[in-house]
Amino acid sequence: MEAEAAGSPRSRAEAASGRVVMVVERCDEAALTLSRQLSEFGYPVRIVPGLDDLPEAVAQVRPAALIIDQDVAAGRSLPALRAVAGFDCPVLVISDRDDLDSRLATVRAGFDAHMVRSEPATRLAETLDWLRQQNRADPYRADPYRVVIIDDDRFTSQVMALALQRAGFQATVVTEARSVLEVLRAVAPEVLLIDIHMPGCSGIDLAAAIRQMPGFQHVPLLFVTTENSPEHRMLAVRSGGNDFLTKPVPPDLLIATVRARAEWSRQLNATLGRLSESGERFRAVAQTANDAIIATDESGRIIYSNAAAQRAFGCDGRELLDSPVLSLVAPAHRSRLLRLLNRRGQGSGRRTAELEASNRCGGAFPVEVSVSSWRAGGRRYFTGIIRDITERRRAAERLEDARRLADAANAAKSVHISRMAHELRTPLNAVLGYAQLLQRHGPLDERQRACVAHVLSAGEHMLHLTNDALDLALIEAGKLRITPSALDVAVLVGDCLTLTEPEAVRQGLVLRNETEGLRLPPVLADSLRLKQVLLNLLSNAVKYGHKGGTVTLGAELVAGGSHLCLSVADGGPGISPAQAASLFQPFYRLPDTSINVTGTGLGLSICRLLVEAMGGEIGVSSTAGTGSRFWFTVPTAP
Repeated sequence: MEAEAAGSPRSRAEAASGRVVMVVERCDEAALTLSRQLSEFGYPVRIVPGLDDLPEAVAQVRPAALIIDQDVAAGRSLPALRAVAGFDCPVLVISDRDDLDSRLATVRAGFDAHMVRSEPATRLAETLDWLRQQNRADPYRADPYRVVIIDDDRFTSQVMALALQRAGFQATVVTEARSVLEVLRAVAPEVLLIDIHMPGCSGIDLAAAIRQMPGFQHVPLLFVTTENSPEHRMLAVRSGGNDFLTKPVPPDLLIATVRARAEWSRQLNATLGRLSESGERFRAVAQTANDAIIATDESGRIIYSNAAAQRAFGCDGRELLDSPVLSLVAPAHRSRLLRLLNRRGQGSGRRTAELEASNRCGGAFPVEVSVSSWRAGGRRYFTGIIRDITERRRAAERLEDARRLADAANAAKSVHISRMAHELRTPLNAVLGYAQLLQRHGPLDERQRACVAHVLSAGEHMLHLTNDALDLALIEAGKLRITPSALDVAVLVGDCLTLTEPEAVRQGLVLRNETEGLRLPPVLADSLRLKQVLLNLLSNAVKYGHKGGTVTLGAELVAGGSHLCLSVADGGPGISPAQAASLFQPFYRLPDTSINVTGTGLGLSICRLLVEAMGGEIGVSSTAGTGSRFWFTVPTAP
């Protein structure tokens, strides 16, 4: 897998975005999986084949982070990699292992984080966000951390604000409690510093009031005061305080504490924002879906239903909320739904079953239910997609009725053709018999002999067509008897070539037998039907061959010796791919052929049915203008 070329449009766009993540994986599939996962969180991925390729890749695109397979990085330290490749971004190690030794190896090598492949992609994205915010050298770092200092001591608050501003923070001072809410809404701070003692309003009461404001429940709140008693600390914690700093606060301690809390706050806000976005996306998709969607907790109580579910079951969301999901299923099918949920409860995934649902009006209707399970906060939940399949069932029933009618019609047709063929063969045999007697023993002149010859030719042709129609009818009706036995291929091939040779001589063709001298195993097939197939292919090759050409019969073992393939090749006009696709269909004749041949187009279709009935396959390979090669396989005898 190669890195993208330097200077490509995509490389330039990714460099400008400042969010490119380079991945060095030992497995291409694992690298592609990471690429798909991170792209969903706005991180374009560039895959690097190995550590030796990192310097060139980093020179082309400055990465926001690196993800390196632990096995690839084995024996390498982060400082050594930075020195060789010239990057200063965070580096994550990804591994299949989650044991302490593996994590200690990551820490001792100096890498920034240890990720396990089985962890959710959201965890990886959150770690990347957090590391990028911590990386001071990252030129694409987000806006400065926003801090609000609430303290009536103007001198102390200004000193703290100045120290924070010099460290790169955006610090705002509020000295009067009455203007706190206005400033908080305008600044949207990521950290709050509050003095405990203020005139007119204690910092503890103010902290409790701020915690009740929407959007401020999770903002880190640090109390800064001269008080150091356990009672004040306890009150500060109860009011929602996260830390307690005693005045005067050393600048280094202030900056380090505020930075740690701000980083945590920004990471938490990013996670909450991502969860909110994911939830809104799910609700938007679910509410516009045509299928019913229902989510339940582990006990089977409904916690969510979309509009389609409410329409399907005839009740609004308030009625469905907290009701048992089993109440939506017909009593006879509830045990099946329970089995479906229990099986899915053993892990995540999806399973589908068809059940009978019931609405609040008592009506039952068939549904297809797809259930998936997921875990959150240590608890298990289920999501079901429910599709009404009433119309599908009706369509299937109509299709089945049509199939039965078609089968009945086909059976009637086969019976009719069979009876008609039998009825035709009786008078045909009489006509042919008397014509042969006249030809052999009758006192006929030349003109009369020619007429009798025409009668015999037409009668034999008609008998051949009748036999083909009878064979097709028997096969379609399932009444054709196949009696397999071990057959000597050499004897069968010799018989067929002997029968075909007179016609080949009349057409000026040469029959070539390439099976002579081959030690061919016996085959397991019906002697009469196998000879019928081979004679048909040889006869077609003679009919369509050019005068002076050759018809070649060959054989070879295929499928590891389990089948024998017999082939007949001619030097005729050939067949186009479009014609070859229809060649084995009943009544198909080659169009626009310059060769005048008779027949109904049943021969090859019968050959296909016979070969398949004997456990083989049949096909053709041909190029227009260069001839054709027909082949078929039959099982070899054990």
